[in-house]
Amino acid sequence: MAGAAQGPALEALLEREQLKNAVVARRAGVPRAHKEPSLATRAFLEGLMSPFLGTAGSATFVRILASKSGQTWDRYIGAIRPWFEHASSHELGALPPDPVHFLAWLEAMGSSDSGYSQTKVRCVAMNTMCSLAGVQSPASHPLVKAYREGARRSRGHFRRGRVTAVLCSQLPPPLPPLSPTRAPPTARRGGRAGPSPRTHRRLLNAAARHAALMHCGALRYDDTREGQLGDILFFDDVVDINVFGSKTDKGRIGQTSQMPISILGPDGGPSGSQALVDSICGSLRRLVALPPQTLERLGARLQASHPKDQAGPEALSTWPADLQALARQLYAHGLRAHLLPYYGPWMWEAIDADFDLSRTCSTAQFQRVLQRAFRAHGRPIHRLGSHSLRRGRAAELFHGGIAPAALTRVLRHLSPQSSLPYVLESARASAAAAAMRDASHRSAAISRAAKGRRITP
Repeated sequence: MAGAAQGPALEALLEREQLKNAVVARRAGVPRAHKEPSLATRAFLEGLMSPFLGTAGSATFVRILASKSGQTWDRYIGAIRPWFEHASSHELGALPPDPVHFLAWLEAMGSSDSGYSQTKVRCVAMNTMCSLAGVQSPASHPLVKAYREGARRSRGHFRRGRVTAVLCSQLPPPLPPLSPTRAPPTARRGGRAGPSPRTHRRLLNAAARHAALMHCGALRYDDTREGQLGDILFFDDVVDINVFGSKTDKGRIGQTSQMPISILGPDGGPSGSQALVDSICGSLRRLVALPPQTLERLGARLQASHPKDQAGPEALSTWPADLQALARQLYAHGLRAHLLPYYGPWMWEAIDADFDLSRTCSTAQFQRVLQRAFRAHGRPIHRLGSHSLRRGRAAELFHGGIAPAALTRVLRHLSPQSSLPYVLESARASAAAAAMRDASHRSAAISRAAKGRRITP
């Protein structure tokens, strides 16, 4: 239809912008619990910087810590801590380090590396530590720079294996409901009883539906780990997923991932928007079935995790009507449904009055369950990871002819260069071959036309 091709009216877009701003305002200042550096990293940096901070207070340290993401700090400290241990055991100066001693340590550590990236991270981490201490980094010494270049050329040929791209048609559908007959819990190692078959079925189905959501929205799992129901806005043509704590959101103001509204995904695979609705609807029904006293205690604990959030049912005003009806029953008992994570153990585990509804799963936990969900459908995939979904979505979009700038926008990258690894090399080669073929045909047509012209004096 012409209207669909033209998109929403400007007035509708302004209304959407206001709704998004309301979400951003509600989430402003909320700590990103899963984006903070580990306690070990924090303690190491505090010990390292305390001699240089002098009379500056702890607030100064907190601001400096906020200059990079928690994952970046964890990676840097994990890479450079062995240097400080090496310097201490050999009675060397850790900061500022002697370039020759640092070079010898780099070679000793790099001798067992399969590629160049570890050497690069060690040097970048040393640059950061020296910058914090206000001393010159040995990584800028000509010998160290020459060593890095040699390591890049000699070990850079090793290509780190990427996760396998998963297409929408390969995603596992939810498993059918179990029969009413109860089966005994599955046994675990050590003799402990595992989850019941129904709990295990809910676990696999939640992972399968979340995989469809991540694939359709080209999301990182870390993007969704901080996500709440109130971060998602439903519109006639698209679902806006507001992402907070993304590693490319340096200002921590939030980003938006778009997901088309559809019943089926590409090639008949599962739809991300429909998977989201089905997953949340079934999970809310489980909560509504709980006793009122249990809901009140659950609501109080959930509110204690988000003391500044005072929003009500209006936070879910754009959701489908049947989900809003379920949510209103929870709000009536003091349980703010918009604070619930859109992927978490509350969707499958048994819930009592002391359950923590805000609890989430780590990336490693999700990857393990995702692999089990694929195996349950007889679809084991080599090198399957949470990023397989994002990479598969990028491959589909590029194959469909999306412009590079639009792909960068979908992936929420800061640079088009960052999006290139997400595109299959074979897809780029095929596109280049098609462009060459079209150019050759145009060239031949031009030549034929030129030969047929009559040249007049």
